[in-house]
Amino acid sequence: MAVVLGEHLNTLFEKIVTRVSKTTHSKTTFSTVLSYLVTWTIYFIILICGLLYGRIGVPRRTEFDPLDRKLIFPYVLESDTFAPLWQLVIWAILIPLIMMAIFTFMLTQSISVKSRLILFHRLMVALMCAISLELFVVSSIKNVASVARPDIISRCELKSLQDSRSTVGLSFCNQHDEQILYEGFRSFPSGHSSIVFASSTVQSLYSMAVLNLNDHNGFAWKFIFCILYPLTIALVISFSRVSENRHRVSDVLAGSIIGIISGISAYTFYFPGFHAFKFNWSRFRLQRSFPENALNIENQLPASLLPIGYNRNMDTSGQFNNLQRDIRVDDRRLHSY
Repeated sequence: MAVVLGEHLNTLFEKIVTRVSKTTHSKTTFSTVLSYLVTWTIYFIILICGLLYGRIGVPRRTEFDPLDRKLIFPYVLESDTFAPLWQLVIWAILIPLIMMAIFTFMLTQSISVKSRLILFHRLMVALMCAISLELFVVSSIKNVASVARPDIISRCELKSLQDSRSTVGLSFCNQHDEQILYEGFRSFPSGHSSIVFASSTVQSLYSMAVLNLNDHNGFAWKFIFCILYPLTIALVISFSRVSENRHRVSDVLAGSIIGIISGISAYTFYFPGFHAFKFNWSRFRLQRSFPENALNIENQLPASLLPIGYNRNMDTSGQFNNLQRDIRVDDRRLHSY
């Protein structure tokens, strides 16, 4: 009777534990989904605030020197530039996401599909975090710094040139589109370079970790996709803004630094234990090649030239199979010295 009662109690206990674990798992899953929804909402709000402030915000200063030779470069329409906004979205967001999806779902067969989905979702959140962070910072700095672009005089279409070195305002411009004029005072830092470098930094770090760059298997093609491709795209798009009279080199460098800092911060926040820089430096140690019989040279020496108690049992890799040494003094060996 006691045995039967004990079995029933054990069965009841197992059912209770199963229900509790399922409830806890469902609560954990719900809380995780809710936390990610809140995260996406916050980043989306930050992104919208950055876009709105960068678009409708008024620069603090709108004066410039009409005789400054650094401001007389021709104005190029945004649609005629090397990387207009719609192409920037493709190069900085869509293409990296497609490449990372291929790397995550095609080249990581050792983990489950669920784990790969979680990994890719974290990548998207990290990318969203980096872009929203750098965009909000850059938009704020643009309107506060109010640095004139190299094409501000061409944008302005001055009514008449001033003979003195005094600065003029927008009232001296024939251009009636305020958005074009205000955009002419948002040179520092470069928004294109910050966005593309933030995206390329997250893409590069994630690729180096997922593709396991430090294993040196297929190092050439991994180097291309992990470092060369993101860096080339970021540099080409960034410095194309200099040739199109949108920015100076200092603007591009400042935007690049902001983008890199944002990308590294977002990546390390969502992948704290997923480091890409843990290289095994022992692989880079100098390795000499010896003849096949060079490691067995002790077998070619006479016994009199070997230390007392030395064991000849040594394999071709240089590892001793038997590390025990005979410490007994051999009179015959001693006399042979």
